[in-house]
Amino acid sequence: MNKYLNSLFALLALQLVVAGWLYFNDAQQGEFVATPILSIDLHSIAEVEIKQDDKQLILNKTEENWQLSTYPQLALNTSSVDSVLKQLSTLKAVWPVAYSKASHARFKVAEDNFAKQVTLTLRDGSKQTLLLGKSPSFKKLYVRNDEQDEVYSVEFSAYQLSIDENSWLDKSLLAVRDVNRIEHANLALEKQDGKWQLATSIIPQDSDQKIDSQKVQSVANIFSQLSFVGVSKQQMEQSEQLRVTNNDAKQYQFAFAEQSDSHFVKRDDLPYWFEVSKTTYDTLVNLRLDTLRADSKDDEEQGKTLSE
Repeated sequence: MNKYLNSLFALLALQLVVAGWLYFNDAQQGEFVATPILSIDLHSIAEVEIKQDDKQLILNKTEENWQLSTYPQLALNTSSVDSVLKQLSTLKAVWPVAYSKASHARFKVAEDNFAKQVTLTLRDGSKQTLLLGKSPSFKKLYVRNDEQDEVYSVEFSAYQLSIDENSWLDKSLLAVRDVNRIEHANLALEKQDGKWQLATSIIPQDSDQKIDSQKVQSVANIFSQLSFVGVSKQQMEQSEQLRVTNNDAKQYQFAFAEQSDSHFVKRDDLPYWFEVSKTTYDTLVNLRLDTLRADSKDDEEQGKTLSE
């Protein structure tokens, strides 16, 4: 009888040990579920500093807009900046892949050995730094809060924190919408009643020179959709100039330059040259009256048809 009771007690003790281990394990896992890696308020971020090798990029927030420290006059793609910061602020630590300081170099998240480092400075001056390391798989990344030893695998792509200034700029900042006047060399075009024509201040109203309104509108559309590839810090010697006016009577003067098979545009209210596509460059630089005239052959054919 005593032997039977001892067996029952032993079995009960084993069950208690197993139950305790399972409870402890679940509790330990529960500590890591949905835990933010960075404890930050998205709207309190005032500065973003990104480091890669010996390169650095800094984004500053002034009122509601983000700007590059190197190009403070140029507008950024604000939605892109906000999207990346939102992803960083919502990164969750589910379960660490490593706990020790000795593992940091292996995952490339050590203080002196990292793929990228991003430091977020809040309005109160406090900072939080995230170290980005190796990528275990597509859209996955090892990361570490520099105040902790734990290394986590998260869904994030390092390219989103680019140190290339051009990747953050608003590529449409040169665009001029609702253009109603274009001036280039001795050519002046204006939009009247929805149609483009030669400016009456240059060409008498009764002149027989006719232009194709659709061709001119295509040029105006280039200005409304004007985008650039990158910005250049070099100064260049301009080859051509062109001026446009929009519906608000605001004028913009564009200058053009070529350098080493690259094509650049500069707007008079901005201090930099911007690289654009060759197609855009050629269309604007080669704007001439003979390329905009109405097709005389079509007019002749139409006249023959009417006479018949």
